[in-house]
Amino acid sequence: MPVPQTIEQCKQVLEIKQVGSSYWQQLMHTGIPKQDARSIAVAIAKYDIAQCQPQDIQKQLISHYSAFVCRANLWRAGLLLNEAN
Repeated sequence: MPVPQTIEQCKQVLEIKQVGSSYWQQLMHTGIPKQDARSIAVAIAKYDIAQCQPQDIQKQLISHYSAFVCRANLWRAGLLLNEAN
C-alpha cells in the first residue's frame, strides 16, 4: 500500500493494522506458523477494508492454509480470484 497522504488514508491504514492484528491472532490460534499467519492476515485485512486483491504469494499461502483460514472464519469468497475477474 502506498504511503498515506490524507487523513482518510491514514485512518484506513490504522484500521487495516488493527483488523490485521486480530486476524493474525485468529490464524495463529488455528495453527498457522507465525510469518505465514501474518502475511495471510494482512492480505485479508486489506481485502476487507481497502478491497485490495492479495498478491500471488499471499494467494498461495491462503490456498495452502485454506482449511485453517476457514476454521478461523476468515474465508472470503473472492480472495483467490484474479483481478481480471
